[in-house]
Amino acid sequence: MPLDDSLPRRLAGPSGANGVAVRRRRFSIGRGLKPLRFAAFGGFCAVLQLGLLALFTESTVLGTSSNALAFLISAEVNFVLNYWLTWTGDGHSHTRPLWVQFLSFNALVAVAAAANQFIFVLVERELPYLVAGAVGIGATTLVKYVIADKWIFGRSDRRASQRKDTGVTAPSPE
Repeated sequence: MPLDDSLPRRLAGPSGANGVAVRRRRFSIGRGLKPLRFAAFGGFCAVLQLGLLALFTESTVLGTSSNALAFLISAEVNFVLNYWLTWTGDGHSHTRPLWVQFLSFNALVAVAAAANQFIFVLVERELPYLVAGAVGIGATTLVKYVIADKWIFGRSDRRASQRKDTGVTAPSPE
């Protein structure tokens, strides 16, 4: 019985006009659900942050600095999840180098950490520290999403967006 040589071609995926295998989009399930993915990963990172806050508050002498440390650790986890699964998950191809997005994200985190810590210290005077941590998270979430979507993980120029929409691949000006 002859071997079926079509199996490797089927595994390679669909072919373009020139016979070259077309790269499949990673995580294409749920396209257009970017805000939901952002919220899900944000929820995960919020739980991580509150867990770290409890751990650091109860087992160290960091005091209110426990919140800042927990925020920074969960922010880095958030970057990884959002880079690979939120903004890549909708078929989006990153137009900026990873290091640029990482530095931009961390600049946003620095500002958000200051706002989060300020809110935490204010609220923690009247409410338990975990409630204060949750209020700080909630107060900065929407702003972080908008900035991340528009300026950090978003398209760097209009031409890149137009190329994606029309399917035309124009040479880059670089």
